[in-house]
Amino acid sequence: MTAIPDRRTLEQLVLAAGERILAHDGRIRHEDAARKGVRDLVTAADLEAERVVTEGLARAYPQIALVAEEAVSQLGDRQEHARRILAANDECFVLDPLDGTTNFAHGHPFYAVSLALVDRAGPRIGVVYAPRLGELFVAERGRGTTLNGRRVHVSRTETLADAVFATGFPYRRNELSALENNVEHFRRFVMDVRDVRRCGSAAVDLAYVACGRYDVFFEAQLEAWDVAAGALLVREAGGRVTDYAGGDAWLTGRQVLATNGAVHEAARSKLQGP
Repeated sequence: MTAIPDRRTLEQLVLAAGERILAHDGRIRHEDAARKGVRDLVTAADLEAERVVTEGLARAYPQIALVAEEAVSQLGDRQEHARRILAANDECFVLDPLDGTTNFAHGHPFYAVSLALVDRAGPRIGVVYAPRLGELFVAERGRGTTLNGRRVHVSRTETLADAVFATGFPYRRNELSALENNVEHFRRFVMDVRDVRRCGSAAVDLAYVACGRYDVFFEAQLEAWDVAAGALLVREAGGRVTDYAGGDAWLTGRQVLATNGAVHEAARSKLQGP
């Protein structure tokens, strides 16, 4: 009999991966990390956490496809491989075993394990666990979002002037234009909002929008594993997630705007035009 994925199993796997990461916390220096690019690091903790989750998923749900960051990164054009796997399967797990590797390698606590189950309608289950912070965010389509078992909701902020926004910058920012590397979009926001935060983990940023700590998060050049679980957290907490044009291409389109809903259009207007 084919097992149907449930949130409890996903939670257990993500928690186990988080414990494996914590076993390395403080023991791995950024100087010792391997490089996937000029600034893009990978550590033993990334690889071990990915193995914990992927082996667990293979045992529990061998019939369901998987997109896992470190495995896909070995295949060349990782964005295209992820798109193909997602397009070819009615259900697919999407995993970032350690979102915020640079933070982890430098001793910052803002990093997370991110796991989503995606079907043709988008993410159905999302789990984001920040092990150093002791925070487990879980969402299931139609059932809301929880933080450590307690229901959470997006903020009630109504204007950008009162908003705290978060964003990030791509590793290849020196190779991209000011629009593509987010410098121009950052400039458009920073003078018109209450404040800005740069966490260094898209999964944590999205979770913080979901629980009302941030009002806006936007970033480009992200991959599906960066946003799949966190976007569901935001939606199930009452927020809104789109691409910069206001459409639904955020999962594989490498642009995501997540807000409390009330300031979404005002935020989106900042991301439009040259």
